[in-house]
Amino acid sequence: MSHDRIVQIWCLVALVIALVGSTFLTTRLSSSVSEHQLAFTDTAEQATTPEEALGIAAGAFRGLFVNWLWMRAQDLKQEGKYHESVELARTITRLQPRFPRVWAFHAWNLAYNISVAAQNATERWQWVNAGISLLRDEGIPKNPDDMLLHKELAWIFLHKVQGIMDDSNQFYKRQFALEWTIALGSPPVRTPELRTTEKYRQAMVDWLEAVRKAPDRLETLLADEAGQTRAMLNEDPAHPGALPELVARLREKAGIDVRQMNDIWRLRKVLEVFRSVNQRSIDAGKALRELGRELTPEQLEAQDNLRGMLMAQAMGDEYSNSELAAIISDPKYTQAFTLLNRHLRKRILVEKYNMEPDRMIRYTEKYGPMDWRLPHTHAVYWSARGVEQAQDKRNQFTVENMDFLNTDRITIQAVQELFRAGTLMFDIVNPDLHLTLPSVDYVDVYGNILAELTERERQQFLAQKGVDTGDRVWTLYRAGYENFLHDVISLFYRRGELTRAKQYQLLLATWPGRVKNDIMQQQIREWDLDRFVVWNIQERITSPNIASAEISSSLFAAYVQGLLTGDTELFVRSFEYAQKFHLEYFKAQYRKTSAAEEGGPRMAVVNPDFRMFASQVFAALLQTAPPQDATIMYLRAPKDLQTSTWDILDRANPGSDVNSPLQILFPRPPDIDEYRAMLRVRSGQDTPRGGAELK
Repeated sequence: MSHDRIVQIWCLVALVIALVGSTFLTTRLSSSVSEHQLAFTDTAEQATTPEEALGIAAGAFRGLFVNWLWMRAQDLKQEGKYHESVELARTITRLQPRFPRVWAFHAWNLAYNISVAAQNATERWQWVNAGISLLRDEGIPKNPDDMLLHKELAWIFLHKVQGIMDDSNQFYKRQFALEWTIALGSPPVRTPELRTTEKYRQAMVDWLEAVRKAPDRLETLLADEAGQTRAMLNEDPAHPGALPELVARLREKAGIDVRQMNDIWRLRKVLEVFRSVNQRSIDAGKALRELGRELTPEQLEAQDNLRGMLMAQAMGDEYSNSELAAIISDPKYTQAFTLLNRHLRKRILVEKYNMEPDRMIRYTEKYGPMDWRLPHTHAVYWSARGVEQAQDKRNQFTVENMDFLNTDRITIQAVQELFRAGTLMFDIVNPDLHLTLPSVDYVDVYGNILAELTERERQQFLAQKGVDTGDRVWTLYRAGYENFLHDVISLFYRRGELTRAKQYQLLLATWPGRVKNDIMQQQIREWDLDRFVVWNIQERITSPNIASAEISSSLFAAYVQGLLTGDTELFVRSFEYAQKFHLEYFKAQYRKTSAAEEGGPRMAVVNPDFRMFASQVFAALLQTAPPQDATIMYLRAPKDLQTSTWDILDRANPGSDVNSPLQILFPRPPDIDEYRAMLRVRSGQDTPRGGAELK
């Protein structure tokens, strides 16, 4: 047998072995793909676009085909054909559903690249929200243990929505608060009884627990209203059988089928509007009685008309649905609506947002009474969830590719943001007002989770770089905690809580993890409190914009957290701090600049008359706050602040009479004429007579 023949025989044998092996491996791979759901579909007939059908039919060449789709999607984006680009992106994710970076890239493309090319804020928000939905509603459910997707989603919430880099960020925040007011509702009102963090956290847990315990399915809710449902929710409906009747009446009379998510959303919005209007009226009536004020019948009628106008604006087309309004107002269904509402909110959380009430409660207990209408709350949820899910899958083969450090950083940055802006003033009836203020509920959270984060940081460096960071003098978390404590001390000082400010100054000076080899910093930490705070803010006090924000935020705290809640001490402390900062700012400005040159324009950012500046801030707040809240704050304000603020409001609403919304909400001060005469004298429009010799 010739040499060539032998070679041919061996090649044939190798070919047969390869074909057999290929057949065996293809079968095993196809089985694995189906078992682990690594492909959207295996048959071209199930494809929803021609590109998907081609990708599936390409078989082994699918990878090359997907690469071509990536390039095509980029070209379409560059050409401004965003919708076509998004459709191709969706095709790619269907062909590669278990490739996390595909989801991350296209979500980033939607939320960042395409959104900024949109024409207005509404369109921008639609693209940003599309990026969020792509990850939360599709990418993470298909890759539930992937930390990258959790990190990217948390970053969009923290940076794109909560951050200030995008020109439309304020619009994003308002839309997000509106969406989550409909989805979950407004959290429990913080009454004086719930002033401490522990009590308010428990109130928040109880509120979420009622949603968690609600039945998952409507059929379960309706199955045994008199027994199972009542026992499950610890409820005792006054009208047995009202719940099935309510569901049937909503469907037949109001056109709302609570089995459909779109109808659930419609109903939830209307219920929140009714809840807000009714609760505000109750609160306003109570506050007015406490202040010894009664409205005339004409004023009550005008106030009802005003509430009706606000409801119409908030409800839109649903306001004309008189049958729906009648159903909601029927006292027969009060308890039934309570049961149904909890079920609907749970459905929205689980089915629409892919969120777990159990985990939401656990994170509330761990991180604090988080308001779910804030995007940084969701950043905490998804980053912390990503770390937990990844840890369950962590082993010696995967740890080198897991980025716990940067995901944990998002969690801690979101917690810091909750400290700086964790108190939200928002009402669905007046969604243009979106005001966030600092919250002391998160002061201790950083320190409580610091050891956990530091240990994960150490483990990651050890696994990936073979370096033990445990003995390092400086680490990211330690430095971050020191900066955080600086802000905490300043906040308590601003609120006039000097004892607590000194407590955290002592913690800063004695904390074992502090940088100990900086002698100058250690001396500064041990200064007396007044000197320390002045040093802490001296760099900011010369910046007009930062000074304006510092003074305004102190005034907002005085008005919202002081006047609105009836905390007189907090009002006085915050108001006096704003006045002191205002004084120090202008001292610093006159020292730093020439009033005749750049000093004037620099200082024009803040009105040099503190009373006028405080009144301008108060007037802006009153015009945007819910009417009942505005009345409460106004009537609880000091008389001189009422007078100067009323003057600004009246000038903005000329020709108002005693029954106008202005005078219904804000009674005319008795000394307004004297105040205006004083303003004319100060402005030179009116020269007091006497004391001048006539020539």
